[in-house]
Amino acid sequence: MIAGVSGGILVYSLFALSSDEFNIINIPTAILTAITCVLFMIFMLIELFSENEQPISRVAYTITGILYVSVPFGLLTLIPWEITNSNNDLSVSVYQFEIIYAILFLIWANDVGAYFIGKFFGKHKLFERISPKKTWEGSIGGLVLSILFTFFLYEVFGIYSIPEWIGLCIIVVITGSLGDLVESMIKRTLQVKDSGTILPGHGGLLDRFDALIFAIPFVFVYLTIINN
Repeated sequence: MIAGVSGGILVYSLFALSSDEFNIINIPTAILTAITCVLFMIFMLIELFSENEQPISRVAYTITGILYVSVPFGLLTLIPWEITNSNNDLSVSVYQFEIIYAILFLIWANDVGAYFIGKFFGKHKLFERISPKKTWEGSIGGLVLSILFTFFLYEVFGIYSIPEWIGLCIIVVITGSLGDLVESMIKRTLQVKDSGTILPGHGGLLDRFDALIFAIPFVFVYLTIINN
């Protein structure tokens, strides 16, 4: 527990400190990812000398927590920074805070559309084994509402073209919805109803961020491609 929390804080801190907002250390994203692998090796060595009967399970839970939470939120600190060319052809960083809002708005639009369309028109189960209440109709309704919302984002924020906004929307909606299913799978596997007790009645704190957490790495890759 202590090792996992400490490792998670370390990984997130390295991501945050390497962003242009702080510019304290300059570590490429590839090296930051490699650090997570180094932590895995260290945790394996710790368990090598421990007397625990299930060392692999302990390491798996620890590393999964870091990869599932710390790395995505670390990438989130890097997403708003867009590399542009100045008049002198020098690369400069521009902080686009609107991207964070856009990702959240798209997730919420998808949730709203999926809930209401699924409630009134949902008949075909999406993934009954994991989430009995989700339907294909609701998922399609959430996607449609989110795509319509991209036109609002284009008018308010600009930044990207409409096709690029729609591409971002599709990635956020699909991966965010899958993230929600993955969170349900984790809770079913561990046989727990909520992921925590901080937000009673909401499935736990992690449930409020499951879609965002799962979408972040895919969004990071997509924005890196279209920004370069």
